[in-house]
Amino acid sequence: KPGAVQWIDHNTFARIGRQMIVTGWGTALHVTISSNEFDGRTPYSSTCDGHHYWVWLFLGSQDTLTLSKNYIHDASGRAPHSGGMNNAQVRAQLVNNVFQRMTYQGAIMSRTSSSQLLVEGNDFENVAHPLFNDTDQPGTAFALFGPGSTGANDVCMSVIGRSCVANQQQMSGDDYRPQDTSVLEAFRDYRQFLVVPVSAQEARGQVMRDAGVGKVDVGSWESR
Repeated sequence: KPGAVQWIDHNTFARIGRQMIVTGWGTALHVTISSNEFDGRTPYSSTCDGHHYWVWLFLGSQDTLTLSKNYIHDASGRAPHSGGMNNAQVRAQLVNNVFQRMTYQGAIMSRTSSSQLLVEGNDFENVAHPLFNDTDQPGTAFALFGPGSTGANDVCMSVIGRSCVANQQQMSGDDYRPQDTSVLEAFRDYRQFLVVPVSAQEARGQVMRDAGVGKVDVGSWESR
């Protein structure tokens, strides 16, 4: 099936003209994007601050994606832009990624209820908006920061069979922290495929050591 079961792993993306990864209008089914570096440093910045704008664009008709242990830095928004165009239907787990020095719209943007983003165990450092709320097309996301409330943990346990893992942030915005339970429901039938996160702090060390081209450690992968 076109677009089904793809693995994008241990690459370095830099100095791209527009989006670094786009799923397109068709179905991107069971796609994993892991341990890549997305380097947004550019002399041709549309936000005039040396940062690349628009990292990922997810807008397939039935996208199911896992984004795990990637290093995204020096960009100015839309990592990802998810949903909000044509017949987009997106389910994505963003887990144990590191976002650093993200200006303007910050990092994650979910648009319309057709985009369901489960955001767990990520590290945000100097990010204007870890999650950006597009008021014209508000989307849905579930992202805990700090210890989850009893209610949130109960919902996670009942729907995906475990507690959700909190994200952490330093020197970053805190204006939008969605906990849309519809996201958890969207993953109910996929919960056996979800990555079980390590803590955001542990992930930070792993990502900074391993993400990008030429950094494959066979021993560490055998232990996963």
